[in-house]
Amino acid sequence: MGNLGFWSFIAACGVPALAALGVVFGVLWYLWRDRMSTAEVLPPDLPEVPFHPHDRVQTLKGVISVLVMLIFFTTSLPRVRLIRGWPPVP
Repeated sequence: MGNLGFWSFIAACGVPALAALGVVFGVLWYLWRDRMSTAEVLPPDLPEVPFHPHDRVQTLKGVISVLVMLIFFTTSLPRVRLIRGWPPVP
């Protein structure tokens, strides 16, 4: 089913997706341009927001996992791994 590789999928769907992203950005900017240009003054009695330091280990795990998925998507390995007895074969 299919035979559409990762890079051919990106080539076929990337341009329309980027065009749609640009259209959505343009429409939202046009509709919200008046509200974004004025700065609101916040009330002074707001509680302070807690600061959470950047966790390099979590960021590294996320970057590595995304890279591994992209590497697997560009290979010819099957996308579904069959687990013993699942899916049932008719």
